[in-house]
Amino acid sequence: MYCPRCGQPITPDDTSCPRCRLVFTTDRQYAPRAAPPPRKLPLAWKLVLGAVVLLFLTASPVLIILLFAEDLGGEEPDLLPGSMPTTASPREPFATPTDAPNGREEAIGPGDVFALPAGLSCRGVQVRHYRYVVAMDYWRLHGRRDRLDVDGDGIPCEGAYPATEVRAYWGTWQRVTPNYEGVETLPVGLGCAGLRERDHTYGQTLDYWVITGHPERMDDDLDGVPCEGLFPLGVIRFHWYR
Repeated sequence: MYCPRCGQPITPDDTSCPRCRLVFTTDRQYAPRAAPPPRKLPLAWKLVLGAVVLLFLTASPVLIILLFAEDLGGEEPDLLPGSMPTTASPREPFATPTDAPNGREEAIGPGDVFALPAGLSCRGVQVRHYRYVVAMDYWRLHGRRDRLDVDGDGIPCEGAYPATEVRAYWGTWQRVTPNYEGVETLPVGLGCAGLRERDHTYGQTLDYWVITGHPERMDDDLDGVPCEGLFPLGVIRFHWYR
């Protein structure tokens, strides 16, 4: 038996509760021991538990798909009935490139030409490892600029490429007469300073550079424009961009 107020165990002979001092009557009914109240889970733990359950439900389909994909990854899908070929079709051999015909070389596609920036000289095209035929396409693409054909004979970039490659493209050709007189009589081996000391104009210097085969000593930066530092910039532009 238990005290109806505090639940303290008592005997039938007890007239009062030894804990709460409740006095019992003669016709009292002893209450059974009350069950302890249920413990409530804190709200924070409820949120954590809910998050774990939600994460598990979300990740389960992905894990299942990955497991099945790993098992089936190395297998090829079965073909539908009737779609299985009866005989293997022979593969065509790879096409072998044919050599270009003798004589003039076949031009490379215009993509290489369009990839080059505007304003290059013959040397600028050549140092990029493009063939003479590409230099000709570049010359035509930019309006047959005199910068690429210094002597104006219609055959550009003669000094930047081997003569055999130029002749293979154009065939037999003759160099035209220079624009200025007195240049052909000058000695070979002069530089820009030597021509300047002889009071030659830039036009005569340019003709001398062309006649002597575009020597690099007259074009230190190899940009295709010789003797830039000894003549006024306006004079040089007149001869190159007229």
